[in-house]
Amino acid sequence: MDAFAKIVAAASDGAGPEAVTVAWAGALRVPWSGGEATCTLRLEDGSVRTWTTPAAGGEIHAGALPSGVHRLRIEGAGEAREMHVVAAPVQAPAPGPRGWGVYVPLYALRTVEGLGVADLGDLERLLDGVHARGGVAVAVLPLLAAFLGDPYDPSPYAPVSRRFWNELYLDVDAEPEARDPDVAALVASTDVQEEAARVRAMDHLDHRAAYRLKRRVLDAMAAAARRDPERRAALRAWLDADPEAEAYARFRAAVEAGQRPQPGEELPDGGEAAWTHAYAQWVMDRRLAQLSDKARRRGQRLVMDMPLGIHPLGFDALRHAGAFAKGVCVGAPPDAFFERGQSWGFPPLHPLASARDGHAALRHALATQARHAGLLRIDHVMGLHRVFWVPDGRPATDGAYVRSPTDAWYALAVLEAHRAGTALWGEDLGTVPKEVPRRLARHGILGTQVLQIEASFGPLRPPGRPVVASLNTHDMPPFAEFWRAAPEEVRRRWPGRPDAEAGDALDAALDWLGASDAPLVLVNLEDLWLEDRPQNRPGTTAPTNWSRRTRIPLDAMLDDPVVGRRLRRLDAACRRGARAGGPDAMAASRPWAAPAIGVRGSAAPGGGGLGEDG
Repeated sequence: MDAFAKIVAAASDGAGPEAVTVAWAGALRVPWSGGEATCTLRLEDGSVRTWTTPAAGGEIHAGALPSGVHRLRIEGAGEAREMHVVAAPVQAPAPGPRGWGVYVPLYALRTVEGLGVADLGDLERLLDGVHARGGVAVAVLPLLAAFLGDPYDPSPYAPVSRRFWNELYLDVDAEPEARDPDVAALVASTDVQEEAARVRAMDHLDHRAAYRLKRRVLDAMAAAARRDPERRAALRAWLDADPEAEAYARFRAAVEAGQRPQPGEELPDGGEAAWTHAYAQWVMDRRLAQLSDKARRRGQRLVMDMPLGIHPLGFDALRHAGAFAKGVCVGAPPDAFFERGQSWGFPPLHPLASARDGHAALRHALATQARHAGLLRIDHVMGLHRVFWVPDGRPATDGAYVRSPTDAWYALAVLEAHRAGTALWGEDLGTVPKEVPRRLARHGILGTQVLQIEASFGPLRPPGRPVVASLNTHDMPPFAEFWRAAPEEVRRRWPGRPDAEAGDALDAALDWLGASDAPLVLVNLEDLWLEDRPQNRPGTTAPTNWSRRTRIPLDAMLDDPVVGRRLRRLDAACRRGARAGGPDAMAASRPWAAPAIGVRGSAAPGGGGLGEDG
């Protein structure tokens, strides 16, 4: 057995005492054959429960545990075991009112003012515009922290951390520091305004240039906040409540200074740079909370995206170094689209090592994302079941699947969703075992159904389970490109006429999707004007990935005659579907039968592609 085989065998070994056990609906059951035992349960709130088990029975049990992550110690017959207990409801919160929403990457929104790139203020304007037209959701790519200097990686699916935000999207005008004389003078200066106009005019966003510009303003705003005793105290209190935030700020400052912090090393103070990063996270967190609360109050959902991976040089990889497997990366096995398989470059969580601290890296990431999302998409949800590991320096054909601690990871997802009142959506495209959609069903998690995939691999079928339905995903060809290349058999399966022009075929698809029982129909805004360029081409590292701007500026987008007509058409179709009994699809179909799953290829991480890993 070679070294990689030993790593996989060890990671997949389910033998031995569990470091994490799950108490679904608060009912704890732990196998125990050691006779009478004393149990001490320290609840998340700090309170303690103690009881003694009988000498026989074969298990330790307790009921009505409050939701949370607790610690249990069992002592008896010369044996002692200690474990985390995840007490979670069985099902995630319901997804809210049935309807339609739009998807667009935030960086892609073309604006006519601002500091070079769309920000959370522009996201709020999009939410308002969609709500005014009857839409119930706006979906974006991950808004998580990225390396935009050295190192440089603008991919939203390679975040520096799954807990902290990309300050490129900070809404300067929303903060009181924008009115500080020094900040106002800087923003109004000729060089800042000229550079902002230059960056805004680009067809493909220069992330580095946009960040350099935003950072100049952020440094001035952070300095203004430090001069204001009230704002300084509020930021200090926020940092004291979350020590990880201060560690993150120091990490970013160290990386900017050319350092590469190592696990176990104390992070330097970081000075003004660390203060700027702390300030940026504070205001981003507050602003996202405001947007999310506003949307929720009017029955709207901000759909956020939880990526599968992390940047291998990022904060999470450092802070939770012991939880990630060494010498391997995540990928996908060979398939019809990638005959050599794929290696995606980021480390997987090690199932056993991650359990030692109750899967804290995953738990904290889920909590952060769920707190600000009305609906949280879990990228490659099959990762909660198994992950394909590829040994470093070897081809993906030498990789192997490693089982995930499925019960514990689902329990954490549902627990954090309940704490935040957030619905869950699992991206389960591709060749996935039938257990995946069944497990989503058990926990009230929406699945995924994509019309372009359905038409490519078999007859169209109305959603047989609660799903987010769409034409395509960000990793797939936009509709216009798809229709131009669609073979005759695909066109015959499509709603409407097989010889239809792209616009008529799109209209037929919107009618079909809107009238379905899907709880949510998402449409790519760019498809509405028949954009034929993708945002990302999986399997490539082209500089045009994750950077292309929309042809139509945000201010004119929803009022564009073609876009407006198609949104009205989709809204009318959704209302017809609601009158036909569609709005209660989620409640009416639990549990549902898993559909037949076929081979549909694979995509690079970033989910939404034809991913073998779901």
